Parts: sequence; C-alpha cells; structure tokens
Amino acid sequence: MTVGAVATLDVIIAATDSAEAASRCAESAGCRVIIAYDPARIDRTRLPKGMITVAGERGADAHRLRSLGLARSTAGIVAFTEDSCVLSAGWAEAWFDAFVDGGVFAATGPVEHRRAAGLVNWGVFLCEYAPFLTASAGPLRGHDKPQDRLAGNNFAVRRSLLDHDALSVHETCVAARLRALGGNIVTAPGAMAFHVRRFRLQEAVLDRLRFGHQFGQQCAARAVLPVRLARIVLGPMMLASQVVRLSWTLARKRRHGGRLLDAGPITVGLLTAWTVGEWLGWVRGADRSSARPRYERAGQSSSRRPVLAASARRDCTGVLPIV
Repeated sequence: MTVGAVATLDVIIAATDSAEAASRCAESAGCRVIIAYDPARIDRTRLPKGMITVAGERGADAHRLRSLGLARSTAGIVAFTEDSCVLSAGWAEAWFDAFVDGGVFAATGPVEHRRAAGLVNWGVFLCEYAPFLTASAGPLRGHDKPQDRLAGNNFAVRRSLLDHDALSVHETCVAARLRALGGNIVTAPGAMAFHVRRFRLQEAVLDRLRFGHQFGQQCAARAVLPVRLARIVLGPMMLASQVVRLSWTLARKRRHGGRLLDAGPITVGLLTAWTVGEWLGWVRGADRSSARPRYERAGQSSSRRPVLAASARRDCTGVLPIV
C-alpha cells in the first residue's frame, strides 16, 4: 500500500431514461464522467459534446451498462449512479473522504427525493431506496447498525474489488463479494443522490417485475438446491416480509411514514410485482448470460471494444491510500 498516493475517480452513469436525464446527471457530477447508455432510449447525438459515451445493447439494464462503463474506466475509485438522479454539491469529493482508509473497498451514499412527486413515484422510491434514507433527529435505537447493502444508483468501489474477475457490476453481487472477502460497506454521508425520475404506473410495475426476476435468478445461481426449493415453496411469504421490512425501515428512520400511508396500495402493488418476479427467478434458476465475459455481457466482445469520444471533463483526483 502506498500512503499519500494520488487517486483518481471515474463516474459511470447507467443511462436508461433519456438524453436529457443523462445530461442533467452528468452536469451535477462535477467530475470525469462515462455515460453508458441504452441506444433504444437515448440518441447519442443529444448527449453533451465532449462526454465519454459508450453504447450498450438495446434494452440493456443498469448493471450491464455499469459493466461496460467499468471496462472503459481507468481510475482507482469508480462511482456508479444512474440518469434517474441529480447529485449533490460535493458528491465527488465525499467519495474521497469515504476511501481515505485504505481498508475500505466499497461505500454507499444516501438517496432522497428532491421535490414533490406523485404517489406512483413515491411508491417506486420507497420500494427501492428506503434503506438509504438519512434518519431524522432522534432515530429509534438500533438505527446506526453497519450498512449491508449498496444503493444501486449511488455507490462507489475500489477498482481492485472488481478487477479480479468478470464480475457483473450489480450492487447485490458487489456487496456479496465484499462480504466473502471479509470487508464492510461504509456510508458516505456527503455523497447524496436525489432521485428525480418520474414513472407511469405500468412502467413502474413492469420494472419491479423485471428487477425482481433478475434478483431471483442471481440468488438461485448462488444457492444450493435445498435452499432454492425452500424459497420456491415459501415464495408467497416474501411479500409479507417485504411489507414488514419497509414499514420497520421507515419507522426506525422516522421518515416518510405519511407517504407510505398515502401511497400504500401502490407500494404494496409494486412489492407484489417484485415478489412475483423474484419467485419466477428462483423457479427459472440462474441466468446463463451472467457467465459470459464482461464485454459480452455489456453488448461488446473483448476484441471489439467501443471507441470513446474524448472527455472535456476534468479528472477528479484526491490523496488517499491505494491498495
């Protein structure tokens, strides 16, 4: 380990919404940015000039786009976000603070809503990001336990955690790898991401179904047969577990209890869609495409890496240990 070495930060934006949303997120990052985007939704010519842009396959999910962006990154610290977000002032600098300790390999930041939203959008936010809300004054006892998850739209890792193999950059897989190595996730309080994307009800339900299915397949790939069979049999109970977990999370953080009541039917509907998708994922088993090399998973073969536009964005550097 070299103490006091200069480290760099790359920001990878998984863009699946629109060129305008990707541009908005990139401008708020204040750092060198790689935009890995879904060409089915985003016209590259409408992205800001001078940005590093990489096209995935049509319909690519966020974790596949992250893999493609990581393949083009060269920094020692890599932060991941999505074009559903606007990032707070000082966001990039907060990651350097989080990684000052050379033993830190992964960090997650808080996620908040930036402005008023309809009930569908609150339902999506609560389903996805309630564990990453900051607590209000006077949280219930037990709130300050170590974080065991990474916010999918707001986390950062040391490159060395991902460079050992062709790990898909899915937040669940990254956290599992870190635990297997005996590491812990730290929280970077200053690296705040504001979730600003708006959803139609049909889109939100289909997303929950799809994300749950992917998660179920990933879990099935790591599970032994008895565990998989048990999860299939107990599948219907997962919904009750998720409702209880969400309610308890908001209670101990003392945040948005009223929003949960207002958006209750929609939130339960979205959790139901996730539960059905996850159960189907456990039934179907492992997604064989996840075994392909990183470049192929991201829509590119290793012999045909994408050509990048030069970035006019300044490099982000900081002084911290490099391991």
